[in-house]
Amino acid sequence: MFDLEGRRSRTRNGHTSPEAFIIYEETLLRQQKNLLDQVSVQVEWFYRKCTYVELTGML
Repeated sequence: MFDLEGRRSRTRNGHTSPEAFIIYEETLLRQQKNLLDQVSVQVEWFYRKCTYVELTGML
């Protein structure tokens, strides 16, 4: 994006628009990966607990 004088327009944090978009995308991807990591740990814990209950017959 360019302003009326032909300079690249900048976002509030000083990045040019494409740079800001890339940083935004990278941030979203990092957040999604962190969320997936958390969910996979919870699923693994739940699976192990169910397996333990099956093997021991304990609740």
